[in-house]
Amino acid sequence: MLKIIRNAQVKYILTDVKKEEIKKQLESDLHQTKRELAQLTFQMQKSIKSQKHNEETSRKRYKEECIKKEEQMKSLTFQLDQLGLLQNGTELKGETVETMTELSIGDEWVHPSDPLEIIVKDGIILDIRGSGQK
Repeated sequence: MLKIIRNAQVKYILTDVKKEEIKKQLESDLHQTKRELAQLTFQMQKSIKSQKHNEETSRKRYKEECIKKEEQMKSLTFQLDQLGLLQNGTELKGETVETMTELSIGDEWVHPSDPLEIIVKDGIILDIRGSGQK
């Protein structure tokens, strides 16, 4: 017997529980990004007051960071809006994990790069697709 490693895509079935979990995470990320933006703004003001000779360079660098945070906030807000539109039963792409597959003489060959999906609903594995196993 031989063991090989394959990547598997985890997909979540959207339920009220999962939707609430995702919503809380997005709201937490949005709140954190707002705090980071406020901190950047404060640091920019402090830096400008203390560095008279490099004021323009410092201001530009902080402005770029602030723009990135504002874009991140827009993206998170958009994701929250879209989450509200999704219906229960929708499959959401999750993380990619590595799995160990056992091979024996006589098994059907499944290439390690062939897609493998693990379908999860409320923390329970419902299906494993593309495993090549019967």
